Amino acid sequence: GMQDFERNEIDVAIQFGPGLYPGLSAERLFAHVIYPVCSPRLLQGEFPLAAPRDLLRHTLIQQSWSGQGVVWPDWHMWMLAAGVDGFEPKPGLHYTDTHLAIQAAIDGHGVALGDEALVADDLAAGRLVRPFALSIGGPPNFAYFVIYPPGIMQNPLAASFIRWLHAEAETGGSA
Repeated sequence: GMQDFERNEIDVAIQFGPGLYPGLSAERLFAHVIYPVCSPRLLQGEFPLAAPRDLLRHTLIQQSWSGQGVVWPDWHMWMLAAGVDGFEPKPGLHYTDTHLAIQAAIDGHGVALGDEALVADDLAAGRLVRPFALSIGGPPNFAYFVIYPPGIMQNPLAASFIRWLHAEAETGGSA
């Protein structure tokens, strides 16, 4: 809250959450864009990924994250959006930590659901590929917000940093 800014002499913070910060300005930076990602090696394997149905023959890296009453989009939601029926999650790799789930995908252990903000660098570097264009959104009220105390815009450095953050978010620069 407000006292954190005063105590730590922070000017601007980027916070992931529901955007309720009493006494502070909160501006939505970007919401979530979530889609399957895997190691390029996986595409050269015996089960190509030509259509979403093909995912059923692969290890799907499950990630269960829920906090503040929000449930993270899972494979079930993505399969539904992709029109794949009869999807039953099999026991497999299960992570509560997003970074571990993504790392498992990079290591070729299966296909993960990646959040664009987290996987952009890995995609750019070729450590991950995106086999399907279809993406789903995260919980609508959860996003990355830039938050700052009132009056901070009078500080030219902070003001230009906030403008830069918005510009980065718009161009889809990775955070």
